[in-house]
Amino acid sequence: MVHVKRLEGSIRKYGMLQVDLIVNEHYEVIDGQNRLQAAKNAKSPVNYKIVRGYGLREAKILNENMSKWKKSEHLDSYCALGYTEYIKFREFMTEYKDHFSFLSCEKLLTVRTGAKQEYINGKRVKSKFFEHGYLTIPDLAKSHKYAQQIIQIKPFYKGYNRSIFVQTMISLFQNKNFSHDEFIRKLGAVGAPKLEDCGKVEQYKFIIEDIYNFRRADKVNLRY
Repeated sequence: MVHVKRLEGSIRKYGMLQVDLIVNEHYEVIDGQNRLQAAKNAKSPVNYKIVRGYGLREAKILNENMSKWKKSEHLDSYCALGYTEYIKFREFMTEYKDHFSFLSCEKLLTVRTGAKQEYINGKRVKSKFFEHGYLTIPDLAKSHKYAQQIIQIKPFYKGYNRSIFVQTMISLFQNKNFSHDEFIRKLGAVGAPKLEDCGKVEQYKFIIEDIYNFRRADKVNLRY
């Protein structure tokens, strides 16, 4: 299975899984069969949590139902099980509930991993790390910094919290040629171009580049 091979490769590269298996009091696996198989293949130890009262029938029903869950339902489930990264995610969402959607929060919290493409045996595979319990938050402090910087744009653009705009700004924050303070100054400059809703990151960058270079002698390319 693609999922097992991907997990096995991660274990061989990074070591023991950070996410626990869920077993009942009889050590029957309730959640994490793929993780267990990948660990066996990689000859790696695993951690586990015991949840009493679940049998294999309940596990089957649970897994079938979980495949139909929304991400918010997976979030609640993993938080209830005490998964630290998911608890951080929910706390972040709560703090910024007046500004950012679930999707925007996910983009902000998985700055380096959210858009990463994976390949196994030369084939591109779809990652469901969030749903499978593998959420990792590379730099929570940076996520907060990015969120606060995007909020500073609100007085100049009502679409500041659109997920595609959030994605655009995350990309720009990682561009060494981009200064957020300068961008904010240009947004408030009289006569400068104005931000407007776009459907693609490239379109947003085109407008932002025009704003950024407004009355700037040494023009900067922010699209590449």
